[in-house]
Amino acid sequence: DSYAMVANGLRIHGVNLDSADVLHSAKLLEFVREHKLLDNTDPKEFNFAKAFGVIADPYNVDREWLGQKMLTASHKQATRQAQYPLFMKPDAPIAVPDVARVLSATYEGTPL
Repeated sequence: DSYAMVANGLRIHGVNLDSADVLHSAKLLEFVREHKLLDNTDPKEFNFAKAFGVIADPYNVDREWLGQKMLTASHKQATRQAQYPLFMKPDAPIAVPDVARVLSATYEGTPL
């Protein structure tokens, strides 16, 4: 009942590493701290995208914003946020023509 809008950047954030449902390396937090990959290594809100990638790249976040705007217009979001929700519920079931429309979108009629 949800979709993930993924451009060319890492997107996974807000992960609770303390959850029994999340598998990860036992030394993940130690590695991130040792290499100073995050300012805050909160295990309840771990940000893989920020630790191991580049966030807020306009090329990627603009496309994530546009896709989410098209599929979930009821959820208003500002442009150029550093990160958008990973999973969203669409306003209507997604069909192949919707995917084609998102993939061919050109930002026409938007602030971008």
